[in-house]
Amino acid sequence: MTIKFLEIKDVINKYEKLLNYFNYFFPRKYNNFIQDINKVILDITESNSLNTLQINYKTYFEKYKKYYKEAKSMDKYMKSIFFIQIYKETKKQYENHNDDSYYLTEANKRFNELKKLFANKGSTSKIDNLVLGICRNFIKDNLDKLRDEIKNIEEIFQIKDFKYLNKIDEEFLLLSQKDLIFNISVAIDNFISAIKGKTTKFLEDIKKIRKSLRGKNKIEIILESKEIFRDYDINIDEEADFQYMKILFELKKNPDYIQFLLNTSLEDCGGLKELTLENDNCFISVNDILDLEKCILFLKDLGPVKEKEDIEVLKILKEKALNKPDIILYFEKFVANFAQIKTLQSSKYKSENLKYQIDAIFKNAIFEIKNENSRYIAFMCN
Repeated sequence: MTIKFLEIKDVINKYEKLLNYFNYFFPRKYNNFIQDINKVILDITESNSLNTLQINYKTYFEKYKKYYKEAKSMDKYMKSIFFIQIYKETKKQYENHNDDSYYLTEANKRFNELKKLFANKGSTSKIDNLVLGICRNFIKDNLDKLRDEIKNIEEIFQIKDFKYLNKIDEEFLLLSQKDLIFNISVAIDNFISAIKGKTTKFLEDIKKIRKSLRGKNKIEIILESKEIFRDYDINIDEEADFQYMKILFELKKNPDYIQFLLNTSLEDCGGLKELTLENDNCFISVNDILDLEKCILFLKDLGPVKEKEDIEVLKILKEKALNKPDIILYFEKFVANFAQIKTLQSSKYKSENLKYQIDAIFKNAIFEIKNENSRYIAFMCN
């Protein structure tokens, strides 16, 4: 009974491996095979009979034998995170190509670029930029899986006794930081430009980082960018630097945020608070305006930013953020409520404008007051 069951299970497993292979790589090309195998599996499982298996499907499997061999050979590739990501991106890039075989062929060509990791002692410098970008995009949030992935690739390419794993670790760690370095340079550039402070070589270097990293995955450029940061006491590997960077990242999301905070006074906030109390349909509360005030005061506390050099402003920002670690929460709330605050501010301006218009009408108007029952009594006033 056990032998019978295991034999049935073994054949079903083979058919299922084929089904997964066809479904994943050839859903259009082998659609007929997919439908056929689905019926086979259903028939075997429902009958649960060794006779059904032997009479109908054991020899029938010969039809798929060569495809089964292909499916088996893809097992090690399916364990590779890099291969799966490369295949997905290739399929997305050529989605209008309409050829399942083409996707797999191109994905294999791209994946073979990773052989250069081992040919160049762990260096990524010779790998195609597109392929390296695909791998980097995945591994930047999954560095803990890198060693296992390298083992999978070693097995696929039949690499033995590779001695440069540490080099691969170092390079992928740097590659994983590329987006962070780029985003920091953009955030600093946006902030300094918005406050209209005195620009120095510092801002030129920040713009240089931004330009050099765009679309490139070169270790040398990333190392050079980190070195420029260090020259200005910006260390992306230290948590302390992230206190103020988080604020800049929030402000980077919309170019209007910084100007709004710099141009809004506490008196303006007082008017907004009054409106929130008067308007029952308002989506923000007095507390939200209080959070806004904290952001305004924080930036005001930097001093007259237009009179200071760019790097000086950044250093003051870093120091103030370290002393107020919870300030980021208020900036996050401000960003989340910005659209509603702007709507409220707009209604305030409309209300003030209407009041001004009414006052102007009364100020310049001439009124005649008279008694309709008397021919003689009438008053003119303005």
